[in-house]
Amino acid sequence: MGVNDNRRSPEFVDLLGEHGTQVFSFIRASIRRDHDAEDVYQQTVMAMWEAFGSFQTGSNFRAWACQIAKFRILRYYDSQRGRRQFSEPMLDLLVESRQEPARADDRIAALRRCIAHLTAADRQLLQERYMDGSSVNSLADELQRSSQSICNSLRRIRAKLFRCVESQLAGGTVS
Repeated sequence: MGVNDNRRSPEFVDLLGEHGTQVFSFIRASIRRDHDAEDVYQQTVMAMWEAFGSFQTGSNFRAWACQIAKFRILRYYDSQRGRRQFSEPMLDLLVESRQEPARADDRIAALRRCIAHLTAADRQLLQERYMDGSSVNSLADELQRSSQSICNSLRRIRAKLFRCVESQLAGGTVS
């Protein structure tokens, strides 16, 4: 949409008003610090406005907006020296969950089943990192392991959960 093209401004404002909270929730779920999440949301809204000319009226605005937000989140983490809270596949899952709320419920149930089948040590590591908010460095100190080892373990666990959830949704069993 060009700078002087305001014909679709009311449509953009209406759609943002309807879906803005979900887009912000997606960003907030991906970025821990409130201030940073708010900054990324503002950048996302600006990027959405600049790209709104490519949005097809009647298509899924929330999905379109969350895709733009995903790239802004990745850009944020790249600027933070790669300290991503979630991997790109996990962000894809989060985007998808914002697109189809009913399917999100299925994914959450599958994720819970998959987490229940992890080893106690893997569940504890996930708990401390993502629920308690412990940094990788503090976990490394606490567990007397290297930061790289913690990152590798988290990456392995996330990949295992991703495969398990996909298998569950495809009708498979928990592995």
